[in-house]
Formats: sequence, structure tokens, C-alpha cells
Amino acid sequence: MQHHRDGLTAAGMGINGLAGWAVRHFYDSASVLTPEFRQSGLDRTAEQVATHGG
Repeated sequence: MQHHRDGLTAAGMGINGLAGWAVRHFYDSASVLTPEFRQSGLDRTAEQVATHGG
């Protein structure tokens, strides 16, 4: 990210502390662009939405 400066950093997305460290060291564009990663995010979002009114 620093080399190309073409995306959001963990800090820019508000991911700090231990979670930010994990994102910086264990995630890259190849890992977050997989169908499994996308589906996992959709599943978590659906679970959160289902427990809230509105």
C-alpha cells in the first residue's frame, strides 16, 4: 500500500491497535478479494442487520 499509495490503509479505515496490526501483517489484496472473504463479510452484515430494528 505504501509503495503504490492506491488504496485504503488500516488506519484510514479506523482499524487500529491489535486489529490494525493483524490487518497490516496478515491481509493483502489477494486474500481480501476472494469469494470466501466477500461472503464472510456479507454473512456477518446480514447477521448484524437481522438483530436490529429499522
